[in-house]
Order: sequence, then structure tokens, then C-alpha cells
Amino acid sequence: MRAMTSSEKESRSESEKAKSSSQESIDKFAHLNGFDTKSPYDDSGNFPHIHYKTKIHPLRFRVRQALLPLIRAETPILSQIQRRLRSPLLDYYFAWTANLAAHTFYVLMLPLPCWFGYGGTTRDLVFLLGYGIYVSGYIKDFCCLPRPRSPPLHRITMSGYTAKEYGFPSSHSANATAVSVYLMFEIWKHRDSFGSTTSLVLASLALLIYYFSLIFGRVYCGMHGLADIIVGSLIGGSLYSLRMWTAESYDTFILEKPVYVVLSVVLFNYALIYFHISPVDDCPCYDDSVAFIGVIMGFELSNWIFVRTDLRSDLMNPLDISMPYSFEQSGVLKSLIRVVIGILLVAIWKEISKPLLLKLFQPVYNLLNRKPDAPTFNRIRSATMDKHETDVTGFVKEMSSRKTRDIVGPQSTIDLTEFEDLKEHKEYFEALDKLQQDNVVFTCGVFKNRYDITIIVRLIVYAGIPFTAMVVFPIVVRSIGL
Repeated sequence: MRAMTSSEKESRSESEKAKSSSQESIDKFAHLNGFDTKSPYDDSGNFPHIHYKTKIHPLRFRVRQALLPLIRAETPILSQIQRRLRSPLLDYYFAWTANLAAHTFYVLMLPLPCWFGYGGTTRDLVFLLGYGIYVSGYIKDFCCLPRPRSPPLHRITMSGYTAKEYGFPSSHSANATAVSVYLMFEIWKHRDSFGSTTSLVLASLALLIYYFSLIFGRVYCGMHGLADIIVGSLIGGSLYSLRMWTAESYDTFILEKPVYVVLSVVLFNYALIYFHISPVDDCPCYDDSVAFIGVIMGFELSNWIFVRTDLRSDLMNPLDISMPYSFEQSGVLKSLIRVVIGILLVAIWKEISKPLLLKLFQPVYNLLNRKPDAPTFNRIRSATMDKHETDVTGFVKEMSSRKTRDIVGPQSTIDLTEFEDLKEHKEYFEALDKLQQDNVVFTCGVFKNRYDITIIVRLIVYAGIPFTAMVVFPIVVRSIGL
């Protein structure tokens, strides 16, 4: 082998120094911004606009570029609002009330009306919230627009993974609007049952406070801008109008028809997941969409089974999905026991189903993986999978340990994508270039095959929640005399 000349040795030494310096820059870049570039589970989104231009459809890129100036123009306005109003008390209040629109909270609360004789309310809310999460998540991933910049805004949150989501539109606003409009109409439709005008006004006022806390709280906490809030609210209002317009005819079509009809609807909902737009960054919107579409799929099947049993309160009404309940007969204690039993059943299902299903499916996926283009057994974590999963059993524990965080600066690489033009140091851009060359963006888990085992298991787990609440729960409470 030919010995290297002194010039070649010097060149190699300089190359190694440059490589070492580049790696140090990347490591420093990662350390300063809270990322581990050596991990295969990193978010993506570390790139300038050329990253989006080359990775998404031209239509998506044009929409993003058209809306991005509006999103950026809101920053000084949002910063001024936050700066003028901030106080420790409001930080605590708005950080905690944001949990009232979290998907785990809704999963816990949605079965309650059905358990206490208001099955129609549960059915309406499941559709409003499920499709609200899906539509807002789809648009988020389509547009790839960032949250308001930080700095200058402070991010006040109790949920770390939400900073990884795109900002436009606000799913909190979609949920809050749909729920609040629905409940307000229900309150006034049944105003005679309140007994007095004072009770009616207080109920309406409480709902308005709930809505204001969620909507304005997203601006106060630096999580959303005005455009995010407006479009999110329009989504929620539109879904409410659609549900009210089609509820009776749709429910009759589903619940009274043979099983192949409801199975067709289930397959349609799976198609929504399969054809969900792919994000460029490791945004957890897709995981949330999978969860809520899974709930809708299981809810349709559970309702179809429920109306064909003697578990419902009105056996003469083929559309009744309410369980027998009387407060006069049950009282406060038995009513609370019903809630505890229901939540425990859901929690037990969530606790045992995921590891059990993974263990059952693993041999099948291993066998299929021997064939080309087969579904994949992919255990890569996506933005919320495993590590950030907020399941029912962990909800109370997580809430008790959560603290309000006040953070200024990029909290995810999605933030950094829009933060690059504020950076003036050459080191920063060298780090971005190196990351692009190393193709770090494609290591995140959100780009899994749509037949991936984690997606299928997630669908089944969440589909099992309404089955547990609608079929298992009434059998259990009947057997113990509740």
C-alpha cells in the first residue's frame, strides 16, 4: 500500500478537524436547543423553506407560503397581549384549563352521559370531537405552519409534546367551539328542567367561562395565534351544523341496517386514517387522529350491538343508546360507584390491551415481513407513542406531577424551522446543512407504514374503549345491582 505523502497527511488531518468541528457544532446546536442528534427518534423540521418546497406537494407549499406571512405578522400582537396580561395566577389558571380540551380528558368524560341515561348526547359529542380532531389534524399536517414564535412569546404549558404540533388551525378551538355550541343549545332546549331562571343563567355562564378559558387561553399561553383560533372555531362550528343537520337520518341508517352497513362505515373511517396527509415533521396530530377515529369505529360497532340487546332503557326505540338509570333509585353513592366502575373498566382495557395486542400480532407481522411490501412491525416511537402516551391510567398520575412550564425559545425542531432567519451565526447554518446531508429528517416515527403494527394496535385499543363503555359496562353494573 502506498504511503501517504506529507501533504496528503496534512489534508486528511484538516479534513478530520473540519469533520470534528462540524460534529461539535451539531452537538452544541442540539444541546442548546434540547435535541439529541444521535437518537433515531428525533423530530424533523430543522430546515429552511427549501425543505418544505422539496418534500411536499407544490399546492401544499403554496398554501403554506401564502399563510406564513399572516402567522408571522401576528407575533408582535400576541407578544404584546401576553406581556400586558401575564401574572402567576393567570399562568396557573390557563395552563390547567387547557387540559379540559385534551383528548384524554374527552375520552374519560364522553361515556358519562350515556351511563346516566343520555346516550344521544354521547353519540353527538363523539362525532363532534372525533372528526374535529381529524379535520384539524389533517389541515395542520397539510399546511405545516408553525406555532407563534418563541421568543418573543413565552410558552406556558403542562404538556411537552404539544409544542411539537403545528399551530394552524387550533384543535383546542375546534373542540371547545363544537362542545360549547352543542351544550348551549342543549341547555336552552331543556331550560324548563332547570327549575329557575337563575340556574339556567348560571349554567350558561359556566359554559361561557369554559369556552373563553380554552379559546383565550391558547393565545395567553403563546400556543396559538388569532388565525389558528378563528379557523379552528370555524371547523368546530361547521361540524356542529353538519351533525345537527344529518343526525337523525344518519343514525337511523346506521343503527337499523344490517351489519354490513356498519362494517362499511368502519372501513370508511379506516380509509380516513390510511389516506391522512403525511406531515414533513414529527407532528403528533396523526397519532391523535388515529386515536379518535379508532373511538368512532368502535363506537359505531358498539352502538349497533347495544341497540340489539336488552341493556338499553327504551326497548321500543331502535335508536335509543341510553342505559337504564334513575337518580331517585340510585342516589349519590351508587351514582359515584357507577362512574368509578366505568372508569376502572376503561382503564383496565387501556392497561392490558396494548401490550397484549403487540404480543399477539408480533408473530403475524414477523411472518408477513418475509414478503415484499408487507405490513411492518415498526416499534419506532412517533411523537406521542409510548413515551408521551397519555393514557387513562396515567392521566391522574400525570396531572398530579405536572407543573406549569414557562419556556422561551424553540421547544421543538418545528419551531426551529421558522426560527432560522433570526439566527445570524454561521455555526447554526452549518449544523442545519450537516443534518440535511445526514438525512436526519427521515428517522422520526411519524412516517410509518399505514399498516404498521403500532397504528393497527392503536386503532384497536381506542376502538375497544367505547365497546368497554357501551357493552361491558352495562353488563357489569346490572350484574351487581347498580
